[in-house]
Amino acid sequence: MAINFHPGTPELPGSGSYNWALYENKNDFGTTIHLMNEKIDNGKILEVKKFKIDSKITLDELIKKSDKFRKSTFINFIKFLNKQNTFKIKKILIKKRTYLWTRKARKISDLDKMTNLNLNLSIYEIKKRVRAFHANNYLVTLNFKKHKFVLVDTN
Repeated sequence: MAINFHPGTPELPGSGSYNWALYENKNDFGTTIHLMNEKIDNGKILEVKKFKIDSKITLDELIKKSDKFRKSTFINFIKFLNKQNTFKIKKILIKKRTYLWTRKARKISDLDKMTNLNLNLSIYEIKKRVRAFHANNYLVTLNFKKHKFVLVDTN
């Protein structure tokens, strides 16, 4: 049995859960512990652990906070499993079914679409996308008349 510690809640399956949490102005974030199957973020959910995020958190801050939280969630889950016998673990895993994935998993191509801006977008939408999707190796850009501009919010 393979178990994944997905960075994000069941509302944010697939790629870019950090990005989508910021873009959708979520109040919390966390780790979804689930069994893996042939599809991405689709297996039976065993547990969801959450923490609060405020409206001013940056993408880098959310990633760091989530990584630390996910690590402690992993350690606590492994400690829990180590206290159980094999039969009891299987029984617990089969019994739990309180959380469900709420949407289809997003793909990298969904993220790519959000990083390509055009001049028809409002300033509000551009700022929202820069906050949620701009990172060191993943840049939000504006393509205009054969020129590519990298955007950074300085406010």
